[in-house]
This record gives sequence, C-alpha cells and structure tokens, in this order.
Amino acid sequence: MGFTEETTSKYADAGDLRFHYNEAGTGTPLLLIHGGGPGASGWSNYRRNVDALAQNFRVLVIDLPGFGKSSRTIPHDKLFTYLSGAVRDFFDALGIDKAHMVGNSLGGGTTLKFALDYPDRVDKFVLMGPGGSVPTFTPMPTEGIARLLGYYEGDGPSREKLRAFIDVMVYDKSEMTEELLEERY
Repeated sequence: MGFTEETTSKYADAGDLRFHYNEAGTGTPLLLIHGGGPGASGWSNYRRNVDALAQNFRVLVIDLPGFGKSSRTIPHDKLFTYLSGAVRDFFDALGIDKAHMVGNSLGGGTTLKFALDYPDRVDKFVLMGPGGSVPTFTPMPTEGIARLLGYYEGDGPSREKLRAFIDVMVYDKSEMTEELLEERY
C-alpha cells in the first residue's frame, strides 16, 4: 500500500476547531491519538502503523488541537476534558458514531477521558503510557516526563534537549535520525 502523509492528509472543521488528520483504509473506524512531546503529531507518532492497520480498519490519525497542522488553540486548565470534547466534535464532523481508539501518552489520557465521558462511542481501546494517570509502578516524574519538562526550562528548547528527550523515549537508537530530530524540532 505505502500510504504517505501527503496522500492521506485531510482536514475537518469540528466545533470551533480545524482538525488535520490522515485517513487510510476502510471498515470500522480506528482513531489513533498521539502523545504530547515536542513536535508531536499524529503522523509522526503512528506513520509506521498505518499500512498494517489500514488492512482491517478505517484508520484516522488525528493531530490534536495545538499540535501538527490542527488549530493552535489549547487550554491551560481542564486539558483532558477539553480534548475529550474536541474528539467528540471530530467524531460528529466525520459522522462517526463509535470507534476503536489507540492513545499514546497525552493521547492515552485523552482516550481514557473520552471513554469515561462518552462510553457509548468507544468500542475497544488501547492506552500506551496514558498521560494524566496515576503512576502505579514508577516514581514521578518518570525520566521521560522530567526530560520533557526540561525541554522547556532554562534557556528554552534546543535540539540538544530534544535529542535527550527522544533518546529516553526510543528503544532502537538507530531510529533516531537527524531527519526525525529536525521533524520534531
């Protein structure tokens, strides 16, 4: 198949937001929601999963508000309540009554809040390190969260701080290319 960001790129107006998303495949909708690290977007988080998932699902890879090519609006309080409502509006704009969901970090917290707020609109969901959850097995902040927060502190963002953050988050260090670093920065 070889889906690309360019061939799957779409926009939807939902509520007062403009969402960017990528769509591939047919069948039951599967919404993939990215994490909130520096430079995060749906495609940067899930691009390697789209081809395989699109064989069985209508894959929707969303850019949350404030990320990627979506509206830059994002509140400073009640973040997960806001994002849950935004995802509901996205579903409504696309005519989706119910979907499977996968959420990574910030996307995991958003997926969990959405499932709590709108249980009739979620079939199955997978959470990967859901943001906003209570840490059960690790002290807080985790090394990844500490580096994420450090990215913005002091003299502000830099490529070196971004490299340190990504280095903690990526298992296979050969995947951390200069292109990936530049895309996220």
